[in-house]
Amino acid sequence: MKIIVFSDSHGDLAAMKRALGRHPDAACCLHAGDGAREFAALCDLFPDLSFAGVAGNCDFMPGGGRPPEQCTLDLDGLRVFLCHGHRFAVKGSTSLLEEYAAANDVDIAIFGHTHEPCDRWLPDAGRRGLRLFNPGSIGGRGWDGATYGLIDIRPNGILTSIANI
Repeated sequence: MKIIVFSDSHGDLAAMKRALGRHPDAACCLHAGDGAREFAALCDLFPDLSFAGVAGNCDFMPGGGRPPEQCTLDLDGLRVFLCHGHRFAVKGSTSLLEEYAAANDVDIAIFGHTHEPCDRWLPDAGRRGLRLFNPGSIGGRGWDGATYGLIDIRPNGILTSIANI
């Protein structure tokens, strides 16, 4: 299962459309917050994909309708925790997020907020280890320009990568 991961789009729907256009084999698209409006529009444009997203600290929707701040998904037998990261103070350290994920048997913890990509494997965290994954900012607000993440869940393991637009 190929998963496209976005975060911190901050209004840049076009960048997400370009990224999804590069991966027609993707089965799922996740958004880790700060872009709920354009992510909702993206869902309508790609009806064959599964979508899940959370609200970030900058997601204020007119009339309410805000996505949840976090969720846990079962994707191909893996527990995936999705949050923006601001409630876990990830700009200072990922330790709170790591503790939460390990205590809740999470395999992959996806977050945003920092605008900096992170792809780190922690073999001693949780029951099977923990992958911390931040795709950076698809809106181009990070040091690495506009970035997004790819997670490919295969029978023999997980492949992760960060891509530039």
